[in-house]
Amino acid sequence: MMLIYPDLMDGPVEVFPEQVVSSFEAQKWFAGEWIPNPRVPLDEESDPDAWQEHMRLLDAMQKVDMARGYSDAKIRLQSLERRISAPDVPRDEARELEGIAMDYRNQIAALAARMRSLGMVLDD
Repeated sequence: MMLIYPDLMDGPVEVFPEQVVSSFEAQKWFAGEWIPNPRVPLDEESDPDAWQEHMRLLDAMQKVDMARGYSDAKIRLQSLERRISAPDVPRDEARELEGIAMDYRNQIAALAARMRSLGMVLDD
């Protein structure tokens, strides 16, 4: 990131013509963690078009967050399942880990259902 944004943390970056954000915000945008919106209105009545744009950006950010949570939970579940199936794991520990794994399975199922309801595509 330092090659792309050498003035991290607060150095200015022109992400679009006449749209300047901090290097930190630019790298977060590049990574899909943040979407800048210089036209954030105070309310829907003051600028309906800007309000709709702002709501679309928030929706996109929410979808990115859900996708990250889904991916993270699947990775953690796979790690737990490998640990549970290891021959050297005591039974008590395996039972405890299985409970945690079940929580991750439930979290993954809930996120998948929510993501599909929002029109997101998932590989199962």
